[in-house]
Amino acid sequence: MFKIASPLAGSGICYNDDMGDEAKVRGSTLESQTIERYDSIRRSLNHAPVLRKNWPDEEVATALSVVGDAEVVSSGLEHVRGRELCHVLRLLRGGEIERAFAIAYLKYSPEAVLPDSVTRTSERRDVRLVVGSEGTDTTAFWTFAPYIYDEFRQQEIDEMTGMRLLYKWAADGRSVSRAEHDYDSHYYVHLKGLEWLNRFGCNDNIYSLDQQDPEHISHQFTREEAHRIAPILVEEFGSQL
Repeated sequence: MFKIASPLAGSGICYNDDMGDEAKVRGSTLESQTIERYDSIRRSLNHAPVLRKNWPDEEVATALSVVGDAEVVSSGLEHVRGRELCHVLRLLRGGEIERAFAIAYLKYSPEAVLPDSVTRTSERRDVRLVVGSEGTDTTAFWTFAPYIYDEFRQQEIDEMTGMRLLYKWAADGRSVSRAEHDYDSHYYVHLKGLEWLNRFGCNDNIYSLDQQDPEHISHQFTREEAHRIAPILVEEFGSQL
């Protein structure tokens, strides 16, 4: 159906026991370098991400005007509410990559692209528990998903397929979290490809981006991580769509 060539073939951060020792060493080195960069960026930002939840009507209208399509806005608002809408509004005021993802989310929200059925309803519930909730997985999703979506689009994966891959990613993370049967799992990352964030303790594994400068190093780092993670998601979930 579609395929993205892995930028870290045989040496990615998510390696397994079937790989040779040399590949594991390369993967371990890459992980260490990623962790060092992340820690440096996190400390330089020196703030914890707090989702803005109060939006005056005029600010909502201004943010949504970026969409440029009244029908997309109208149909999107039928499904996108609460915390999801707060994230979308935030992203609409961000850089080009974040705006494109926010518009795609309005067009292809979980309820819009995951039809009612026993399987889909369960999957949709798991997705919503990530995208519309609180916790480390939620923060990680809304931080990295716009850049992973951009990777999909650059590889000519269509908009809806790209969004469905991201929802598979979210649902899979939720299923891993649920299997742990542990309240503390709320404070750890379960999204495939981002498990290295758990090398840090609670709160220190929550990553956010500089909100003023889309060219800030935090965005650059996220873009590079998205380039690594995108092929992992295609390989893992592409056949399930």
